[in-house]
Amino acid sequence: MILPLLLFSCEETSMPLFDAQYSFVSIADGSYSISKSSDKNLEIPVVVAGIEGAADITITFAVEETGENPAKEGIDYEVVNVDKKVIVSKGAGIGLVQIRPLDNKDGVGDKTFKVKLVSNSANLYIAVDADSVVAKITDSNNPLAFLVGTYEQTDYLLGEDKTEGPWTMAIEIESGSSNMLTITNFWDGGEVIKAKFDVATNTLQILVDQTIYVHSEYGEVKAVAIDLDKQEYDETAPIIGTWKDDGTITLGAWAALVPAGSFGNYEKSILVKK
Repeated sequence: MILPLLLFSCEETSMPLFDAQYSFVSIADGSYSISKSSDKNLEIPVVVAGIEGAADITITFAVEETGENPAKEGIDYEVVNVDKKVIVSKGAGIGLVQIRPLDNKDGVGDKTFKVKLVSNSANLYIAVDADSVVAKITDSNNPLAFLVGTYEQTDYLLGEDKTEGPWTMAIEIESGSSNMLTITNFWDGGEVIKAKFDVATNTLQILVDQTIYVHSEYGEVKAVAIDLDKQEYDETAPIIGTWKDDGTITLGAWAALVPAGSFGNYEKSILVKK
């Protein structure tokens, strides 16, 4: 199909890039978790899509108990924001809901809570499909608790001086396990995969035959190890990673494969904890 070439005069009045009537407030999509023994705050971004330069906007939120093992305010966490409000200056941008975990020694297992947007001072539309998020406070007694969090993944192309990413992904402990992890949004693919971690050697193994993305035309994309010595794919071997004290995980060579070929061959991937 041939598309017509459209010509516009420079003298015409330019159309605005954004109309104020379409302004809205939402919670940024993501996976949010923090260890109960962490000395940092869990930060959940609240986004105001509006006209830059407008008046400051105050967003009010609520924190609710949810899930089979709900976290309780004042026992498992405290809200840092005064009066449960987020202020976004100049009418557009990002503010943060900040939750400080409390190391409840009597608490057992991971606990969950929900952050929900309630109102805002400018009466902007609150996105109904992005007005809340469920967050997790993980049990720091688990030997894998130090791995839990959000990471940035950068992939280094094999044989090229190029990288892809960084992608935002999350690592959590598989429920009831002391050696299994779940990785959400690996390779920015939106899927959840599993990995095994050995605390004695600080090594991680991404299990074989896992789907990291589903392509509309080529189907399931698998993460497959590359044997660099043999210069071939090894669908029977896990992808091996090593953890360092600075919070980074370095994965060995791997590829994103479909039956028709490869979407990418990577010398390594580096995951940096945020």
